[in-house]
Amino acid sequence: MQSQIPPRLTSGRARSFLFALGAGLLHALLFGLAFPPFDFWPLAFIALTPLFWLALRTPRPALAALAVFLATIPMWLFHQRWLIDVTAPGYPLLAIYLALYPALFVWIGARLARMAAGGPVVIAADAEEGAAPAAAPGSGAPLARASGSWWLVPLALPVIWTGLEMLRGAVVFHGYPWFLIAHPTIELGAWAALAAFIGTYGVSLLTAAVNAAIVAVALTALRREPGKAALSGVLSAVVALIALALGSLAGFHRRDAAPETPIRVDITVLQTNLPQDNKLTWTEQERRIDFQRFEELTRDAANTEPPPHLIVWPETMFPGLALNKDAAQWLHQSRLASLAYYNEYLKQTQQAIRVPLIVGAIARTNMELTLDDIGAYGLEQDAMHNSAFVIAGGAVQKARYDKIHLTPFGEHMPYISRFKWLEEKLLSIGAAGMAFNLDAGDNFDALQVPLHIPDPEARPVPETLRVAAPICFEATMPALCRRLVFQDGARQADVIINLTNDGWFGRFSGGREQHLQAARWRCVELGTPMVRAANTGISCLIDGAGRVIARGPDDREEEVDVEGVMRVSVPIPGDGAATIYARIGDLFGWLCLLAALGGLGLAGVDAARERRSRREHRAAARAESESAEKDSRSPASRSKKNRH
Repeated sequence: MQSQIPPRLTSGRARSFLFALGAGLLHALLFGLAFPPFDFWPLAFIALTPLFWLALRTPRPALAALAVFLATIPMWLFHQRWLIDVTAPGYPLLAIYLALYPALFVWIGARLARMAAGGPVVIAADAEEGAAPAAAPGSGAPLARASGSWWLVPLALPVIWTGLEMLRGAVVFHGYPWFLIAHPTIELGAWAALAAFIGTYGVSLLTAAVNAAIVAVALTALRREPGKAALSGVLSAVVALIALALGSLAGFHRRDAAPETPIRVDITVLQTNLPQDNKLTWTEQERRIDFQRFEELTRDAANTEPPPHLIVWPETMFPGLALNKDAAQWLHQSRLASLAYYNEYLKQTQQAIRVPLIVGAIARTNMELTLDDIGAYGLEQDAMHNSAFVIAGGAVQKARYDKIHLTPFGEHMPYISRFKWLEEKLLSIGAAGMAFNLDAGDNFDALQVPLHIPDPEARPVPETLRVAAPICFEATMPALCRRLVFQDGARQADVIINLTNDGWFGRFSGGREQHLQAARWRCVELGTPMVRAANTGISCLIDGAGRVIARGPDDREEEVDVEGVMRVSVPIPGDGAATIYARIGDLFGWLCLLAALGGLGLAGVDAARERRSRREHRAAARAESESAEKDSRSPASRSKKNRH
């Protein structure tokens, strides 16, 4: 029995698919190597070129998108492999989700390229009669041969890429702003300085533009059109040089606008080393042993000469039930004072050392005991928060910071959490032992920390330190951190203190480094230093230019999976040191997203037109075939055959 698929159709599709698969694999390799743990950051400037090239030369957008989707999944599986110990079923699902974005980019870009070349083209190889394809992969697609569409490369494609980054980073599933193409370029100071003006998404746009410029030069050169090649090359060079020049000017402007301040605050960070699997099964005996160790480290940190002005603990390292004052009072009133042991001991420790503390702990409001049908007691509350507390003067201060942006699929399930029964069912399947019972905070005010100043005449130190305290994942969220540090364009925080539990990353160093890399961009955007207190590491000090000044515990060669203390001297920026980004936010990112959505709409129109054109083509072919068959069966045709 003969195959119904014409040979040339099969070979044409195969060539297109293999060409796209190769481009996708090359992109995945370059993109993956640009990020930690490899850190070949210059690759960010060429990592998108295979996708740009593919979008402009493939004759089959959907097939190319499928190939890129399949090609990038292994790269995402590698970079997200720390999730295996957290949620084995969710691990491949996240990789599949992330692979959708480069695939969608190729599909939109290829569709727009075809439209720029004159509208949808019916590829004869896709027709039933099996004619040769209109363009072989790699030999030139509609745009590559169109004389007036070269501008699409340096203009449209970078905007679409950045818009899709914005979609992934700020919208879908409440945002996952990791692995932006700008992130590795934090190592290029003059380039990264642009984030103070246009934000990280704006730097992504320029980084993508450099990728597009390379493709534009290559395409025009291959078409052997010297004039256009020269024009494209000049445009590409201008884009890169202007970006670098603006970045350098940004750096100089920042130094002039915010000269080195004589005001510095000494902060000591406790880096704990509590593996996440231990924390999830934290027994009471283990809690007491670990708490005693944390308390010893705290006393050692305070017993230095001179003592620090502030000591910081990482996220949720307080082992008690809750640290807020009303929760402790309820425990005493309910004759459960033994459960308030950690609260009292920590307050006594702070009062003894006189150095204020910022401690990561749980807050519970309106607690009450419950009794179930079998006589077992339980505990309920109106709300439970992942919080940062200030302890000063031997008391837990009323004002605290409650985590606002809960980690998607780590602390809540976007959209799904509205249906508790469904959330619990999915947790039992994908993350047994975990409970998504945290509530989001809603207060963006900075913490007011009264500092310990043993010698006021030694050097100028503010009596109160204003602290923005994003917790864990929040340090990767540009818009959130902007609201924590600035309100209505006015500075409300002197320093960002990021409490985080990076024990989730296990033995995979890439996850910790990626978390740190993304957090560094907040410092550039806001011109504000950051102190990171990280369980299992990496604790560090980042200056207002995004440079890591100190990392890891003092007197230890290791930075990760060790405990210790890190003392840093943090420069305090002046109130007038507000960046342009602090005023306009992610304006460039949102504009790119609007443009990308417009491109998606146009691509959808093009796809619909092509489907209609294919249907009409096939209908015409069938009509022609039926007419020919009818003619062959007519009496005149048979008599003519008989005469011959």
